[in-house]
Amino acid sequence: TREAFPENHAETLFQLGIAYQDSQQSLLAYTTFNSAIATVESLQEEMVSGEESKRRHREKWNELYSIMVEVCVDLDKINEALDYAEQSKNRYLVEEIISRELKSIFPANVVTKLKKYRNKIARGQKQIHNGKAKKTTALAKRIQGLRQQHNELKNRYFPIASGFQFEQFQNKLDHHTAIVEFYITRNKLVTFVFTRNLVWYSQLKDLDKLVDWANGYLKAYSTKKYHYEKHLTTRLHSLAQILLIDDIIQQIPPECDRLILIPHRFLHLFPLHALPITSQQGEGNPKIIMERFPAGVSYAPSCQLLQLVQTRKRPEEFTHLFAVQNPSGDLDYTPIEVDVVKGYFNPPPDTEILVENAP
Repeated sequence: TREAFPENHAETLFQLGIAYQDSQQSLLAYTTFNSAIATVESLQEEMVSGEESKRRHREKWNELYSIMVEVCVDLDKINEALDYAEQSKNRYLVEEIISRELKSIFPANVVTKLKKYRNKIARGQKQIHNGKAKKTTALAKRIQGLRQQHNELKNRYFPIASGFQFEQFQNKLDHHTAIVEFYITRNKLVTFVFTRNLVWYSQLKDLDKLVDWANGYLKAYSTKKYHYEKHLTTRLHSLAQILLIDDIIQQIPPECDRLILIPHRFLHLFPLHALPITSQQGEGNPKIIMERFPAGVSYAPSCQLLQLVQTRKRPEEFTHLFAVQNPSGDLDYTPIEVDVVKGYFNPPPDTEILVENAP
């Protein structure tokens, strides 16, 4: 049972869900994976061991969220698919950021209350873990209540702290911004396109085609620079075809002049903003993605982290920069990148750059 052996229970549900999915019983797979995720999340909350154990726990169960994205897409639950895609990327990272920077996010009195809740929860979990609790059931119920109070207080001051809800995020988008989020599952690439009033998706079911392209690109980039530069245009045209860039661009309303790209896994290595739009070739038409969006093309690791950055207030003294330019000697474009970044900070002595040939 979940109460007696929660990890074994989650593992059984996971395998059962895969069996349902493989037999194309998507609805049964959905409910089974949903129960597995609830068990896994409760396990994470109850862990009292160190960060290494928590990291292994995250890695072990990451595939569960990835498969849930596939199932939601199969059932046309696109908003939920986006929710689970975001959870798979951020479910612990946002919490780590909040834990590290409590004082810059919450008022001082709220920080004190949150720490008290955490200390009480940790003490109770330790008693249960060490077998020293006299009334385990009652203590577990009390811990659950403390955790609920902790989360309610946190959400009162910082609503996105405990999770991501796509519909809320979408409703806060302006009318001129479009977002393209890529997500790689076990065997397919799902591409989500959304604006304030639109949600659309496409699937690349032959993931091997994308993987083969990526391997060829990276091999040429790292070993055959002349060959890489000579065939770059051809390679980018091939990637645009694989990713269905023409179909993606056609879904975005003309009034959207700003694009945010959210790559996944190895896709962040490629210049997606420079991919050609072959359906719009011609006089006066944009030839590449960045030309289609005059207000700019930017990148983000996820919607939730984008939301977190937008809601945080940077201190005024955030003006100093220390950068290492091309530390490994094989990063050809770092001089340009560092030159751009340092423009956002104060000049020397507040900014210090270590260049490639420095002793």
